[in-house]
Amino acid sequence: ASKMPKENWAGAEWVMLNMVLAVGDRLLQRLMLAKDQHPVEISKTGVTLLNNLEGMVPLLLVAWLKGEFHEVPQAFAHLTAAGWGWVLSSCVVGAGISYSGIWAQSMISATSFLVLVNANKFFVIFL
Repeated sequence: ASKMPKENWAGAEWVMLNMVLAVGDRLLQRLMLAKDQHPVEISKTGVTLLNNLEGMVPLLLVAWLKGEFHEVPQAFAHLTAAGWGWVLSSCVVGAGISYSGIWAQSMISATSFLVLVNANKFFVIFL
């Protein structure tokens, strides 16, 4: 590994950054959701809504930077009733997954939730 070119290690830096940010995110979320802490007074439904709305900010920014907004009207025009059904279904399922994650996170420790998230990722990858 010591003779490996430095360019090959660029991905490792991103992996480490992702791990640090994920652990910090989980710990902060656990602190905010813990029953004994109560640093904020907000329902799980409210946290789910905030979580999904905040995720839209970078999504909209990238869509704007890539100039994809002009394609939206045409994409909507080509949607069939079945297509709208799939879009609505994905919204409902996504909100359900988000709420379930918030609920589970409020019930277990931050470490247990981090293990659960990573085990789920492995399950999805190897499925």
